[in-house]
Amino acid sequence: MFRNRRLFPFALVMALAFQPLVAAYCAVPAFAQDVVPARDDVIESVSAQIAEAEKQLGVVEGQVEERKSDDAALVDIKVKADELIRQLLKISVELRPRFNDVKARLAQLGEKPAEGEPEEAPSVTEERNRLNAARLEINTLTGRAEDLSIRASNLSDTITDLRRQLFTERLFEHTEISGDVVDDAINAFSAEFSDFQRTVSSWFSFIWKYKRVPLGTAVALSLAMALVLLAGEYRLSVRSSAGPGESDPS
Repeated sequence: MFRNRRLFPFALVMALAFQPLVAAYCAVPAFAQDVVPARDDVIESVSAQIAEAEKQLGVVEGQVEERKSDDAALVDIKVKADELIRQLLKISVELRPRFNDVKARLAQLGEKPAEGEPEEAPSVTEERNRLNAARLEINTLTGRAEDLSIRASNLSDTITDLRRQLFTERLFEHTEISGDVVDDAINAFSAEFSDFQRTVSSWFSFIWKYKRVPLGTAVALSLAMALVLLAGEYRLSVRSSAGPGESDPS
């Protein structure tokens, strides 16, 4: 009994000395569980969104194939494709903060102990494995979102090309030429030519009957003015071509 009393202070000192180490070791699992939950809700939500977007994209692609000759329907389908592109870009943006959190936590945990070094706590190893799996899944989801976004962009471009092709076909669409069409064109040309001929004849008859004197006067004055201008131009050209020693021929 006396011996036990002598050992009691020594045991008490050893217990107090190792208490911080025991508390720290016990706190690691609780901290790990608080940082990374067993089921990542963010990844699960994003995975469901990508699956739904892929399903909608397949439906839209089928609609394009079915309604590729309907311009009005293609307009509505293109709106859906562009909306899917925006949704997929939003999904990629939502994954970025989660990826940064996982990366930061892995940096805190550090690398796995090398061979010969002291082993780490099992909870730390479990957390590192779970974080690596989460990072891999985030990269996979990001890749799927980017692939779907490219598909949606290509689909939108295809719709634009189809609409351009439909517009071109309608712009250069022509009526089938047949014998009846040729006869109608000839008859229409004959009728228009007859109307033009009658109009010109009526105008010439009116001028000859009622405007003959003014027309003749206007023509005579025009000819006289033309002759005067011609004579003046001739005299000027002769003077300019004559040398300084030559006299005026007139």
